[in-house]
Amino acid sequence: MSLAYNDLNRYYQQKSLGIVETDEISAIEMDISNILECPVRSFMFNRGFGARLRSFLFEPINEETAAAIRIYLIEAISQWEPRVYVNMKDSYVRPDYDQNTYYVRLVYVIRKSGIVQEFIRTMATQVGN
Repeated sequence: MSLAYNDLNRYYQQKSLGIVETDEISAIEMDISNILECPVRSFMFNRGFGARLRSFLFEPINEETAAAIRIYLIEAISQWEPRVYVNMKDSYVRPDYDQNTYYVRLVYVIRKSGIVQEFIRTMATQVGN
């Protein structure tokens, strides 16, 4: 049995003209972004959906906070994105003290194809950054 996924393109008319994202890699990356940007309890039909990243907004920028963020990121993706598993060994969150941000690198494997992908983002530590 083969599963097919179609995901809504949240960048419709900004970066792409397709309203449905059919490229599996792009769809997965968009879903990971949605998971991480959605605070827990904010999605009406599933109050557990999202990541608990807002609790770190005004925490000190240090290695301990970075390690906790890494755990929450991996936990959220593992729970809400069934198409991938996160390579915990190669994934990390590093503080950038000069920019007051965290550099996030998540390495994941697409279960269906075995393709290894990276999700790289900068995470602000304050609202508005």
